[in-house]
Amino acid sequence: MKNDLKFSQSKFSRFLSGKGFYIALAVCLVGAGSAAWVAVDKTMGAVDLGQNSSISSSSTTQQGGDMQWNYPDSDSVVNNESQVPISSGSSTHSSSSSTSSSSQQQSGKSVGASAGQVQQQGEQKLLYVLPVQGEIFNKYSDGELVKNETLGEWRTHDGIDIKAAVGDGVMACANGTVKEVYEDPMWGTCVCIQHEGDVLSYYMGLEKEVSVKEGDTVKGSDVIGKVGQTNLAEQSSEPHLHFAMKQAGEYANPLEVMDKLK
Repeated sequence: MKNDLKFSQSKFSRFLSGKGFYIALAVCLVGAGSAAWVAVDKTMGAVDLGQNSSISSSSTTQQGGDMQWNYPDSDSVVNNESQVPISSGSSTHSSSSSTSSSSQQQSGKSVGASAGQVQQQGEQKLLYVLPVQGEIFNKYSDGELVKNETLGEWRTHDGIDIKAAVGDGVMACANGTVKEVYEDPMWGTCVCIQHEGDVLSYYMGLEKEVSVKEGDTVKGSDVIGKVGQTNLAEQSSEPHLHFAMKQAGEYANPLEVMDKLK
């Protein structure tokens, strides 16, 4: 037995010292590699499992937050709608808005009506009267030259001469404002009145003392002065009032402006 054991040990020693050493080394390397692969595979599996678990948890949390959409069934919606109270504020606001709109419309109509009335009043014609009652013996020449007997020359007659006695009252021909009271070297004491529609009326040859002053408001038929003898340009004619009118800055026929042409 001892001899057999010695033979086996010597045989094994020779094997190790030969190719057997490299075979044993290869076996050991394969075993170590297999063990290492098993360890790495387990580690990677644990890592993947942890990541998947984290992702799943994150997705669940996000769905549970703002990104989660819940769709109630139709019965729930109907029940909720029937239980929602109606806001009295909305009804009041709607009613108030309607009332306000109606008031504004009525106000607009009132304003429009007032404006129309004012416009209609503004377009009303002035009521004119002749400043004195008497014969018109010298007419408006409408730009044509006529002989002035006092001055002995041909010139336009830009007004009308109305026969009257010295001292007769002279009336404003219509409502207006006294624009000027002045002395003219040829036409004597004069009064000018401003009327609506850019109309001016002139009363010439009055007595020096008049009844109005600049800025006074007068009405038609108000006495503004008296017929005098201050009109030197027509002194040779019988006593009268020289009456003239301007419209838009130009002399016009007084009878036409006052709508008293026959």
